[in-house]
Amino acid sequence: MRADFEKQMYDHAQASGVEIVSLLVKDLHGLSADDYAAAMMRQLRVGKLDVGNGAVLVVAAGSKQVGVALGAGVHLEFHDRVDSLKERLQSYADNYDACQTCPTGWSEQFFSAADHIRRDTGAGNGRSASRASGQVSGAPPSPRRKCSKTRPPTIRKLGSGLAQDRARIQGKLVARQPADRDGLRINDVHEEIIGGSAMEMQTADGKRVVLYVNPQVEQMMNRQAGGGGRSYAFVARQKNTDSDSIQFDLLSYDVL
Repeated sequence: MRADFEKQMYDHAQASGVEIVSLLVKDLHGLSADDYAAAMMRQLRVGKLDVGNGAVLVVAAGSKQVGVALGAGVHLEFHDRVDSLKERLQSYADNYDACQTCPTGWSEQFFSAADHIRRDTGAGNGRSASRASGQVSGAPPSPRRKCSKTRPPTIRKLGSGLAQDRARIQGKLVARQPADRDGLRINDVHEEIIGGSAMEMQTADGKRVVLYVNPQVEQMMNRQAGGGGRSYAFVARQKNTDSDSIQFDLLSYDVL
C-alpha cells in the first residue's frame, strides 16, 4: 500500500508540481503538531517556497496529535478544508494501535488526507519531485530559507499555478494596515477566508496594489515584512475580483 501511495504522489508531483509529504512520527519534541509540520516543511524543502506548492501532514503516534502545514498556494485552495484534513489524520491517530495489527501498520485512513489534497490540486509550475511518506524520529532544525533576489519589471506574469495566474510584482510597501480601505476596495470577506489581512503596495509606475497576506506566508519565510517605504519583490496570485484596484494573494516576498 505504501509503495502504491508513494507512486501516486510522485506522479502527481510530476504532473502538477504539488509536493505532498505524510509523516508518522514518534513524538513532536516539544512542538505543537502544526509547528512540527511547518518545521519539517522547511527542513525537507517540501515544494517551492516562492509559490507555496507543498504540504506536510503529520501524525504523532505516541501522543495521538496531528498537524498540517500548507504552502501558501495550497492553502488558498484548502483554507476551508484544513479541519477536514485534520479529522482524517485524527481518525488514523485514534486507531493507531489497532492499525499495528496490519502487516505494515499503514492504512488507507493514514493516506486519505494526502490523497484528498492530491485529488483537488491541479496542474501548476512547481518542482516535480515527491517524498510521499516516512517515519521520522529526529527533532527538526529550523534553517532560514531565502528566495533569490530579482529585479523584474513592475508586474510580470509567471504563468499559471494551482488554477490561477501568478505574477512577480516589484514595488514599495505602503502600509501593512491601509487606512484607505474603501478606496482600495479591500474585501473583508476575503480577509476572513485567508485568515489574514490586506497590505497596500505601490509599483514603480505608480499602480496601487492590494496584497492579501495569510500569516503562514510570513511564518514560512521566517521573517515578517517590514513597515512602509521598503522595497520588495512579491510573488502573488491574482484573485478573481470585479474591483477596480489590482488585488493579489501573497505567496512569498524578498527584500530588494
